[in-house]
Amino acid sequence: MSAKIRPSGTAAILATTAVAVVAGAAVPSAALAGPPRNLDFAKADIVAYQNSGEWLSDRWAVATRAQRRIARRADAVENPALVLDIDDTSLSSYRIQRRSGFRPSEADVVRSVLRGTLPAIGPTLDTYRMALREGVAVFFVSGRGNTRSVRAGTVRNLRRHGYTRWERLDLRPVSDTRSSAVPYKVARRKAIERDGYTIIANMGDQWSDLRGGFSEARFKLPNPMYYLP
Repeated sequence: MSAKIRPSGTAAILATTAVAVVAGAAVPSAALAGPPRNLDFAKADIVAYQNSGEWLSDRWAVATRAQRRIARRADAVENPALVLDIDDTSLSSYRIQRRSGFRPSEADVVRSVLRGTLPAIGPTLDTYRMALREGVAVFFVSGRGNTRSVRAGTVRNLRRHGYTRWERLDLRPVSDTRSSAVPYKVARRKAIERDGYTIIANMGDQWSDLRGGFSEARFKLPNPMYYLP
């Protein structure tokens, strides 16, 4: 949810998070056939997507599919697990993104994480609660840098907005400076399964949250604000 921040005290908050790309500014795909969409119009599209309720509706559609999967598999395997990303999967950065023109500064990110001010994303919170009712263990796997202050702010934020218990909260080591989060997230899911759990559902807002296996099913939430490899 921010530009890359090098480890330096509390500035290590997102030390392992790759550069954010605003929708319309760049695409991780083949060359465009023509000029890209004007960036100001792309930003306006994001605001309209939010204000119309369509973004929330699309999130609910994904969450509903995840919940159906959880309901089918919770009693079918031993030690079922749900893996959730945090930023713009469980907690929303939309307000600080919009306030900054979808390019939040390091200071914006530091404040939001340390103060624990990001609101919960309703469909994900509902899925989390449903999973707990079904006896499914919940694991958070996030690309946030694993410092004491970041962990404290993250725990405070999650609990404040309804995520009150989980099996483990994994944050990315600040020493992991690889450009992609995929190897880190794959390793964490592999460790969860090595501990005897079966990941029946994995939810994230980036494909890097979901690639690499070690989950029965993947659920991609929409995020037009940025792309993280």
